[in-house]
Amino acid sequence: MSSLEKLLQTSNNRVDKFNAPLNHKDSPQISFPRPYHPHLTPAPSVLRLHCLAKDRLLSWRPASLTPETADSVPLAPETIQRITNVIGASWTDATKELYGTSLLVYHVFCDMNGIPDSSRCPISSDLLSAFLASCAGSHSGSTLANYAAGIRAWHIVHRCRWDINEKEYKAILEGATRLAPASSKRPCRAPFMTDILELLHSMLDRNNPRDTAIYACLVVTFYCVARLGEFTVSSIQSFDPTKHIS
Repeated sequence: MSSLEKLLQTSNNRVDKFNAPLNHKDSPQISFPRPYHPHLTPAPSVLRLHCLAKDRLLSWRPASLTPETADSVPLAPETIQRITNVIGASWTDATKELYGTSLLVYHVFCDMNGIPDSSRCPISSDLLSAFLASCAGSHSGSTLANYAAGIRAWHIVHRCRWDINEKEYKAILEGATRLAPASSKRPCRAPFMTDILELLHSMLDRNNPRDTAIYACLVVTFYCVARLGEFTVSSIQSFDPTKHIS
C-alpha cells in the first residue's frame, strides 16, 4: 500500500469518527401533546410551539441565543443543533418532562406579568426571585427547586448565561420550604413491613406468571430499600428493554 493510500485510509477513518448519527435511547414514541390546562395555557408564540412536555426543553427557544463567552467561534446551524441534542441527551425523558412542566409554569408567569421574550432568557436574578416568590405559599419547596432547575437546564441546553445571585436563590428556596402549605406535604403513613409482603403473597397465585412477577418485584424493591418507581415503568408504552428490567 502506497503512502498516499495509507494517508487516505487514515483520513477516512478520522472522518468516520465525527458527526455519527445520534442514537436516541429514550423511546421515540409517536404521540401527540394533550391540550393545555385552562389555567396553565401560555400565550401563542413561534418560540414555544405546542409539543410534548419532554420536548419543551429542546424545542422551546429563547428569543436570542447568547453564547456563554464573547469569543465563541461562529458555528453552522446544524452544528448548534447537534450540540443542543447532545446536551439534551444528558437528561432522561422523565427529567425532561419534569423540566418541561417547569418551563410551562415559568412562561405562563411571564405572560401574566408582561415579561418580554428577550428578558426571559438569560434570566435575571430579580426575575427568578419574583417567579419563585410568586409560587411560594402554593407549592412545596421541592416543587420550586424543580422549577428553578428546569429553567437552569433550559439555559444550559441553549448555551445561555446563568448569572444568578446564588445566596438569594438559596434563601428564596429555604423560605418557600417554610411557607409551603400543609396540603403539599403527605401525611405520615405506616411503614411497609414483611407482614404486608406475606399478606400479598397469600393473595397471589404462584402459578400465574403475572402474579409471580409482581411479587418478585415487590420483594426485590423491599430488600433493596428502593423506590418502587426504580423497578417499574409508568406505562407499557414507556418500556425500554435496553434499560428496564424484564
